[in-house]
Amino acid sequence: MIYRFAGYSFDTDRGLEGSAGRISLRRTDLALLRTLLEADGRTVAKDEIVTTAWQGRAVTDDSISQAVLRLRRALPCGRGGQIVQRVHGTGLRIGVPLESGDVIRKRENSPAPSVNAAASAHLSSARELSGRRNPADSKAAVQAAQRATQLDPENVELWGGLAEILAYRLALELDSPAATGNAAVAAAQEALDRDVNFAPALAVRGWVVSVMQGDLRRGLEDLERSIALEGSYWTARLQYAWALLTAGRTAEAVAEMRLVDSLNPWGVWNAGMLGLYLMFDERLDEALVEGRHAIRQFPHLDTANLRHSVIASANGIHEEAIASARVAAERSPELPLMQTGLASALARAGRREEAFAVLQRIEESTLPLPGALLASAWLALGARDRAIEMLQIAREVQSPYLQFALVDPRLQELRGDPAFECLRHLRY
Repeated sequence: MIYRFAGYSFDTDRGLEGSAGRISLRRTDLALLRTLLEADGRTVAKDEIVTTAWQGRAVTDDSISQAVLRLRRALPCGRGGQIVQRVHGTGLRIGVPLESGDVIRKRENSPAPSVNAAASAHLSSARELSGRRNPADSKAAVQAAQRATQLDPENVELWGGLAEILAYRLALELDSPAATGNAAVAAAQEALDRDVNFAPALAVRGWVVSVMQGDLRRGLEDLERSIALEGSYWTARLQYAWALLTAGRTAEAVAEMRLVDSLNPWGVWNAGMLGLYLMFDERLDEALVEGRHAIRQFPHLDTANLRHSVIASANGIHEEAIASARVAAERSPELPLMQTGLASALARAGRREEAFAVLQRIEESTLPLPGALLASAWLALGARDRAIEMLQIAREVQSPYLQFALVDPRLQELRGDPAFECLRHLRY
């Protein structure tokens, strides 16, 4: 019998194959995969797994977990945690559409198949909405992802998807960072309660806990475990780089961001981030090269232009900084975060009235104030106390961008100030 799923095929005589050819698995792992495929999406209980895959031999829960982990690592194209799913308190199942021969066989015996299809559709819509990166669509994305978890509450992929979407919303600072961070951790925990080895959930929890909540040891442990489980998962590596920066391990953070770019060279979220990290490592010339590369690759992308603007401004190339900052601001006029580069670039160029006008627009927004990214503008305008106040606000709301501000060379003048040093050394 031949089974096809998520770009793979499994022949009961020949074994597992992917696009690059045959995939070698241990005998018990092959037997486990065959057991799950033959169940056609039905949840297989532990007793049945032991009987069929281990032929009734005594086996520990840890041995089964290790076999599941090995299977997931062997199936990276479809994200292994989605293909081999744990159903909390019940057993294991194949969580993707399955074909046998030429006929697509839907999972007739899986819990609430029509609900599962609807839940997957909701998560797909949520990801699409989240990618638009504006306040209304981002809010709708969270609602769609939440609805998906309500429709299929035991599906680990849905809880992980909700955690990721909340993390994306957090990165845009569309709500109180502390509240959104707590919600992201809660969703990640729901996923991990169902599968302790679900890499995306470990990454989200680790990022929030280390960068925002100040528990570096625990957060780094989560992130390192996530990467060990799925080394090619670029989002986890981006979040890990952020945590390394928070820990003061800036050179390592730069190296990690290089790897992120190699894994996802077309990513919206990481566009220009390597240049920013090089700037934080005080390698301004290299940072400028990377920043310019980002806007050549993504000339109309807000994130790339914002980061290039920051780098150019730090290098004292003010007109170039202002030009890129205007692109970022015009591409995302509803996002205060994307206006911060323009305020700073104008202020550092000595164009005070224009800078004050941008700051006023930002402060009139109903969205949270991105204080960490405004400190450089206020400092350039001579308002040192206001700059410190912006950083203190960022600390109070647990903004992840405080970690950027604390190593930003544009704030060099604040180093040595007791209030600034308190923020640097106490963090959260």
